[in-house]
Amino acid sequence: MLYGTPGWVTPEIAIVGRADMPLYVLINDEAATLVEGGLSGMTELVWRQINALMSDFGGIRHLRYWVITHSHYDHCSLLMTLKSRMPWLHVVGSPGTADALQSESACRTIVRLDAMASRAFAAPFDGALCPLADIPLHPIKAGNVLDIGAGMQLLAIALPGHSVCQSGYYCPQLDLLFASDALGEYQGPGRWLPLVFHDLAAYRHSLDVVEARHAARIALGHHGILAWEWARHAARQARSALDQFEEEARRTRADEHATLALARQWTERHSQPSASVVPADLHLKSMQRMIGLFHACRH
Repeated sequence: MLYGTPGWVTPEIAIVGRADMPLYVLINDEAATLVEGGLSGMTELVWRQINALMSDFGGIRHLRYWVITHSHYDHCSLLMTLKSRMPWLHVVGSPGTADALQSESACRTIVRLDAMASRAFAAPFDGALCPLADIPLHPIKAGNVLDIGAGMQLLAIALPGHSVCQSGYYCPQLDLLFASDALGEYQGPGRWLPLVFHDLAAYRHSLDVVEARHAARIALGHHGILAWEWARHAARQARSALDQFEEEARRTRADEHATLALARQWTERHSQPSASVVPADLHLKSMQRMIGLFHACRH
C-alpha cells in the first residue's frame, strides 16, 4: 500500500506538501517533528498544512524538531523560508548535511536549482531567502538517537550512495523508516528508478541496510509512504531495478554517444513522476552521472 495523499496516515503520522514532494510530520502529546525539507515554492502550502495539523495540539509551537535527510535542493530549501517563522525549532541532520549547508558553492547550487524547480508551484515564495549557512543545524551521527517526545525516538542511520550525506531515521515505536532517496524514485508498484549520484557500492549497501531493518512502513523522499508488504519488498525490488539499469549502462562500454543516448532514453522513460520539480535538463545530467558511476565501479 502507498500513502501519498497529504493528510493523516495514522493518528501519529501525517503527510504535508504534495504527493511528489512530501514532508512528514510525527505527532505525539508532547511534541511534533517535521521530516524532509522540500522546495521554497511550497512555503505557503506547507505553512497552511502544518498550522492546520497543529491546531488540535495547541498551535504551531507544538512543532519542536525539523529533521533534514540530506542536502539536495529538493530536501532542504524550505529551511530558507520557514525556519525564520519558527525560530524555536531544533533543526537536525547528519554531520555531512551540516557541512554541506555551510559550503558557499553548495548553497549557491541549492538556491539556483530550488528557484528553477519552484516555478512549478502556483504561488512561489517571493520574499527574501534566509541564507542556509545562517541556520543552525545540529548534527546527529549515525547510531545516535533523537528523543522526540512522549517516549518516541528517531534512530539515525547512514544511507549514503544517493548522496554522501544522506541519513535515514527509524522510529521503532511506529516501525517507520524515513529512507528518503536511498531506494531510488518510486515509479509505481514494484518499479524503481535508481538514483545513484554519489557512490554505487555505498548505494548497494544502503539497500541492504533498508532491507535488514524490515520496517512495516517506509517514508520515501518522493511520493509518500509504503506500508506493509509494499514496504517489506521495496529494497529487493529496488535492487533488482538497480541491477537492470547497471547492465544497460555497461552495454554502452563508456562510449560517449551511446552513453548520451541511453541517458536520454532513461529520461524519456522515467522523468514523468518528478517532471514538475526536476527540470528535464537536470534529469538528463543526473542520468549521465549515474551511468558514469556504473562504469567507474568496474575499475
